[in-house]
Amino acid sequence: MRSWLLPGIFGVSWAEWLGLPVPGEAALVSAGIVEGRHLAGVLLVIATAAVAAATAGMVSYWIGMRFGRELVTRPGRLHAWRLRQLGRGERFYARYGRLAVFVTPGWLSGISAMQWRTFCIFNALAAVVWAASYAGLAALVGPSVEEAAGDWTVMGLVAMGALVLASALRRRRGAAADHG
Repeated sequence: MRSWLLPGIFGVSWAEWLGLPVPGEAALVSAGIVEGRHLAGVLLVIATAAVAAATAGMVSYWIGMRFGRELVTRPGRLHAWRLRQLGRGERFYARYGRLAVFVTPGWLSGISAMQWRTFCIFNALAAVVWAASYAGLAALVGPSVEEAAGDWTVMGLVAMGALVLASALRRRRGAAADHG
């Protein structure tokens, strides 16, 4: 296992579940492919990502509960609309909260005042499912795809480079013709 892999997976997974725009799924797929031939490595990737995601989900919940509700309920522009949306969110989480944790960020659960204990249980389950599905499936499928791709990957990259170059040249000629 590469020395940077697990800290990198932890950081990207944590940031993803905190709600930052990072490529968490792509990182898990890549790590799953890299470690695909080693079961212990894949399990470490899954465990690292799941722990990072679960802890970040809890931090995100706290941020939503502590600051999000205050922002949503603060008087000002669109106040009545925001309060209606908060009520809708609370009803949604009361009815579908356990499932919603799988598809919504933790801060929404916090804003909607989902019960902490329920959130923690389903957040942890969602983190494990997320990590295992991306890294696990990549580990199962990745090595065979990697072998099958072989030279096709190199040829595909060369073809993409040629298309980008041709497009750039075409635009440059078009721009020169417009100015001349």
